Amino acid sequence: MNFKGHIIGGCISGIAITAVKLLSDGSLDFSSFPQEAALIFGITVFFSIFPDLDTESIPQRWFYRAVFLLLLYLGYKKHYGLATLLAIVAITPKIDHHRGWTHHYFSAVLLPLFLAGFYEYVLAKNQSHDWPFYCMYERFIDRLWLVIACIIGWNTHLLLDSQLSLFKNNKRYRS
Repeated sequence: MNFKGHIIGGCISGIAITAVKLLSDGSLDFSSFPQEAALIFGITVFFSIFPDLDTESIPQRWFYRAVFLLLLYLGYKKHYGLATLLAIVAITPKIDHHRGWTHHYFSAVLLPLFLAGFYEYVLAKNQSHDWPFYCMYERFIDRLWLVIACIIGWNTHLLLDSQLSLFKNNKRYRS
C-alpha cells in the first residue's frame, strides 16, 4: 500500500475511534471534545503511517521537519517529558530495516504501551516524592484512548500492508 492509501485508512480508523470515544462517554459533553477528538484522530492517522517512516521518502522528510518544529515548540514551552517521548518515537523506525520490527503485531501493541507507561512514570515521579504508581495508573487510565488510538492506527497500517492474517493468504494483497 502506498502513503496515500495509509493516510486514507488512517483517517477512516481515526474517525471510527473518535466516534467510539464520543459514544462511550455517554454524556455528550462537547466542551473538551474538539481538542480530544483532534488528538485521538491525529494520533491514529500518524500511527497509520508510522511503520513506513523507516524508508527514504518525501513523507519521511516532512515528518522529520514537523518533529524538529515540535521539538523546538515543546522545548520553548518546557514540556521536556513530551519532547523526550517525541524524540524516542521519531527515531524508533530507523532502528531496523523496512518491514522489520515495525511491521509486527507485537510491536504495534508493546511499543505504545511501553512509551505511555514510561511517560506516565516520569510525570508521576516528577510530581511526587512518594512511590508514584497510583498516580501513574490513574493518569494512564485517563489517557488510555490515546494508547488505543496508537494501536489501532498502527494495526490499520499492518492490515493495509496485509501483515495481519485477514489478507495473508490472498496473493492479490501481498506487497
